[in-house]
Amino acid sequence: MIPDWPIDEGELSGEWTTLAALAFGQFDVAEDYFKRAAASEPGLDRRAQGAYFTGAISFYLATALAWNVLRDQPLPSLSMNHFGIQSDGGRYLRFRYAPAEATDASVGAIMQNVLAPIVPRIKEATRLSDAAQWRLIADSIASAFLYVGRHLDCEARGMEIGLAQVRDPAFKFFNGHTGYLDVDGACYLKRGGCCRYYTADTGSYCATCILRPPEEQISEIRRRHLVPH
Repeated sequence: MIPDWPIDEGELSGEWTTLAALAFGQFDVAEDYFKRAAASEPGLDRRAQGAYFTGAISFYLATALAWNVLRDQPLPSLSMNHFGIQSDGGRYLRFRYAPAEATDASVGAIMQNVLAPIVPRIKEATRLSDAAQWRLIADSIASAFLYVGRHLDCEARGMEIGLAQVRDPAFKFFNGHTGYLDVDGACYLKRGGCCRYYTADTGSYCATCILRPPEEQISEIRRRHLVPH
């Protein structure tokens, strides 16, 4: 996988919590994450804590799939028992996927099947709605294919595949707003969801948050990334 990213392949033993355990009872790692997110971002509301959690899990699950797709390797048959999380000892999480046989299932089918039981559990804990979570999942898929594609020097192909995934109405994460922006020759994720970072005391809308007017997003990208124009 990509160096320095908090995800690897290996056995899920010891302190790893599988998504199956997370969805159906063992929720301590999530509650611990919520507390650490709130401590690091004072004022961050409970739904935002859930948004961060959903976004992190779905992004790294999507990167595991994008890593195979963009290297023309078979997709692993990942299930809730093949993907695990643990605390990194600080604010963030680590992720691991267990070895699995190859499958003919699509990226979308794997993402939906693995995450569908997690969404209502996070909703129960944080009041973040199912619809809001699926929008975040769409953003995670598009983002994963963008960044893995960039790392593998096939950014355009990654964006093409990522966009095809989130625009497929067969899946719960279908989103007509999630996509990409080209700003002065650099590509950025255009969000179709909202992580609710603005609820933190020092928070704001992300540059391409769905809550920002479209005409404001490009100027905000330029402002944040100090691109002269």
